[in-house]
Amino acid sequence: MELYADFFVRRRWCVWIFVLTMTGLSIWGHLRGSPSPFQAREQRNERRSAPEALAPSADSPTVQLESDEQEYEEEFDDQGDEFPPAEAFLVVEADDIFTAEKIIALRKMVAAVEAMDQIDTLIWIDRVPIMNMFGVPEVFIPPDDADPARFPDSKDRVLNHPLAKGQLISPDGGTLLMPISFRWVNIQSDDDCYDAVLNTARQSLADSGVDDVRVRMTGDVPLFIAQHKALERNHMKYQIIGYSLALIFTIILFRGVSAVLIVASAPMCGIFWSLGILNLLDHSTNTLTNVILPVLISMVGLADGVH
Repeated sequence: MELYADFFVRRRWCVWIFVLTMTGLSIWGHLRGSPSPFQAREQRNERRSAPEALAPSADSPTVQLESDEQEYEEEFDDQGDEFPPAEAFLVVEADDIFTAEKIIALRKMVAAVEAMDQIDTLIWIDRVPIMNMFGVPEVFIPPDDADPARFPDSKDRVLNHPLAKGQLISPDGGTLLMPISFRWVNIQSDDDCYDAVLNTARQSLADSGVDDVRVRMTGDVPLFIAQHKALERNHMKYQIIGYSLALIFTIILFRGVSAVLIVASAPMCGIFWSLGILNLLDHSTNTLTNVILPVLISMVGLADGVH
């Protein structure tokens, strides 16, 4: 060990090169920012569902099942994926939805949301298929230019539909649920999955002059984003409290600021380097890297510095 110590003592330029290199890479990582945990999870799911990762062997039971289901898949290939898995829900509430003014405003809102690059599909009661006894599609909700008196009459028709009542509309007809699936290739940040969609929907209703329609958003993606933001907010709060208390106690113990800065400089650099390199390597932030890792480095580094 003394040989290595003497080497770095006599050649301090090597130490400076290491410090500057690590600091530069860490700054690059912090400026780049950490990836969204939800996007990181989607990337992991895509890698797991890659064809080379899921390709079964020739004698696998999966091959038998795929051959048995091939005829059914071919039958529905032309119809497309009408009801994809919902990743979020627009919740629309109003006292009386089935009026001409509100239905027209909702159709404009749906068109505005679907026009966004990050939206793949949006389903609501106006898209529910309905057939009469002759197999001919009927009008579920009247068109925009229909007689306004026809819109209230469509409420009973909607509530009697098995795919609408309890699925896309509440039994009392006062709340609509609009399942949404995202086009992840066009999403750059978490705000594209929540704030941007919600603001677009509310702005469209405001432009239509409808004030008594309330729009909210829920589902897997919005709840995951809210959980992540709460974690970051609480983590920063308690991390500042912890570091402040540690600084105050070390100043009291060492009876001087200069000694504290010398001892704490190594843990501070270690935390900065570790978090920056993690961001540079595209590792998503989590409880381990946000809370445990900085505390562990600061405690171990401070103890080594004191000794």
